[in-house]
Amino acid sequence: MKFMIPFSNTTYSKTGLLCLCILLKILNIETIFAQQTTLTLPAQSNDAAVFHKHFQMREFNGIQDIKSEQLAPFYHGVASGDCLTDRVIIWTRLTKDNSEPASLEWFVATDTSIRNIVQRGFASASIERDFTVKVDVSGLQPGTTYYYMFKYSGKNSLIGRTKTAPVNAASHLRFAFVSCSNYSSGYFNAYRKIAQRNDLDAVIHLGDYIYEYGNTTGTNSTQPLRPYEIDKEIVSLADYRARYSLHRLDPDLLRLHQQHPFLYVWDDHEAANNAYKDGADNHTVATEGDWQTRLAASKKACYEWLPIRENDDGSLYRKFQYGELAEIVMIDTRMDQRDPPVVNLGKNAPQSSIDSLLNPQRKMMSEKQFSWLTNSLQQSKAQWKIIGNQVLFTPIILDNFDTTLFVGNPLLQALTPILQNVLESGYNADSWGNFPTQRNALHSFISNNSLNNIVFLTGDIHTTHGMDIAFNPAEYNPQEKKGSIGVEFVTPSISSTNFDEIIGNIAFLRPFLSTLIQSGNNTMINNNPYMKDFDLINHGYSILDITPERCQTDVFHIDTVKIISNNEKNFSSLFVNNNDRFLQKASTIAQGKNIQDIPAPLLPLESTTVSVQESPFHISTVFPNPAKDRLYCTLHIHSPEIITLSIHSLDGKTIKSLYSYSAEKGIDIISMAVNDIPNGAYSLHSSHGTTVTTYPFIIQK
Repeated sequence: MKFMIPFSNTTYSKTGLLCLCILLKILNIETIFAQQTTLTLPAQSNDAAVFHKHFQMREFNGIQDIKSEQLAPFYHGVASGDCLTDRVIIWTRLTKDNSEPASLEWFVATDTSIRNIVQRGFASASIERDFTVKVDVSGLQPGTTYYYMFKYSGKNSLIGRTKTAPVNAASHLRFAFVSCSNYSSGYFNAYRKIAQRNDLDAVIHLGDYIYEYGNTTGTNSTQPLRPYEIDKEIVSLADYRARYSLHRLDPDLLRLHQQHPFLYVWDDHEAANNAYKDGADNHTVATEGDWQTRLAASKKACYEWLPIRENDDGSLYRKFQYGELAEIVMIDTRMDQRDPPVVNLGKNAPQSSIDSLLNPQRKMMSEKQFSWLTNSLQQSKAQWKIIGNQVLFTPIILDNFDTTLFVGNPLLQALTPILQNVLESGYNADSWGNFPTQRNALHSFISNNSLNNIVFLTGDIHTTHGMDIAFNPAEYNPQEKKGSIGVEFVTPSISSTNFDEIIGNIAFLRPFLSTLIQSGNNTMINNNPYMKDFDLINHGYSILDITPERCQTDVFHIDTVKIISNNEKNFSSLFVNNNDRFLQKASTIAQGKNIQDIPAPLLPLESTTVSVQESPFHISTVFPNPAKDRLYCTLHIHSPEIITLSIHSLDGKTIKSLYSYSAEKGIDIISMAVNDIPNGAYSLHSSHGTTVTTYPFIIQK
């Protein structure tokens, strides 16, 4: 996101105009581009050299972290994501000294030593995908923690930890949600803290995973804390690949991907600032070429470097079912037919801008995606409907700009109309508010269909918000439970520049920084009674805790991005009760899960060969699920044994003993009648000697 100042028919004083010019220049609010240079990269960039330059020794959970050479040839570590009940994407990248294709072996196990292997296979790494490797591993058990690794030429990758989604009655879910990680703006200390947690189901990343800027473009007017290898605005496929590579060499992001699966969707900076279907705020055809070519390159690099399933039509909106407790709907408000934004907004917007804003044909997303979104919400059987959303949905009112602290300060008084327009534009030019037709349509759909437990998770804006989704302040009354359709949480940026950091770089405004921050806070809270928590200046992350009784978000702010730090503090804790639409302040942070997952090891396995002890058998599929008359089970048998099958209730009682048979090594498909069992949730038990495997399923006639 980047602030834009709307020009209107407001008359500014000479002082105001001078300050406007200074603001435009120093804040980079005008269109600024890095000088474009021709970049020629080899078939594969020298990752090892870059790694040694940027990888720093540090403490991780009190243990000295790995040295870069211990990761070779998997310098970028491992990652996983897009968790379903029976499958998950696992990822790595191979660094080679030539461009020849290579075959890697992969393993998925239930233990950190990769001995109890449940799935394994081979995958190819080639120059066509920048030697990144993604495997969609199927045949897994629901709600289960797994560990995985890759092997090439006798070398082992880091071991990653991942988790499948549960089915049926989940009682407790926890997710971290994050956005906006600009490498050049500072260290990823928030990622570091999330990686240390051991009870998360996944990390929901809401975009701006990378930034396309050079070192002094965007909101950076001073030398960055961590300069980019390529000091230019990235445009080509090679540029985008190199930028992802640099991010993935960061030790804290490497650890985060190693320890947690991702549910990810892009925002604008994965391509270019304020992107839309025909261009972007900082894309110039004359110097940067065709927009569609650049957009396609950015998408290809993103699909290569992130552990996400690739839709056939190139879209990224999709949903994830976490049992009956929650459904997570990840939408794309950036790259799916978004119309250009309307500029020149604010209190004194010209009529032409107002007319454009209200044009009913303008859209935030394609009609196809909008229909998919509303259908998903209406048809969802989950208790909580979680919407992973890039930009602000709830309307923000800033009509009464707080100037009480400006009394006696002619400079700030002269700047008042400019500061108000900057704030208004920042909250309206890049949000759902710039597309009121679709925003109002979605609001009306949720309201008219009496949909409960709607929770928006939002990033992009580099601030912290917790608010009820109220569209008409006059009708908003939390005591009478009126005027809100759900709640919205906006997570702070991981490292991208915040309000105080932008203003702090302006010498003549620096003495008034605390005044401007307080004025912004007052303006936000005083104008928006449904705003329960707000912060302009801190970086951090959020934890979403979901139970059948309530949904709570705990926001954690880290103390700095200027140095490597392990310090954080809880800023706010807000919750919404089941079937309520209004946030309340929690007295404490949500309690973590009683059972904590074992973290993936900090070091790769030392041996050049993987010593494995495969499980004697496992169930890969039970279908159909729900079942009606018959149930089919696919068994993978690794050693001959007597196998016994039975059906149990969820409280462990035996409902039906099926049969035993002598199984040979290989794959068996077993058929069994279930028409005599009542509707409900059950588990299929299969024993192989002393080993027992269970698989949950539903009978619904």
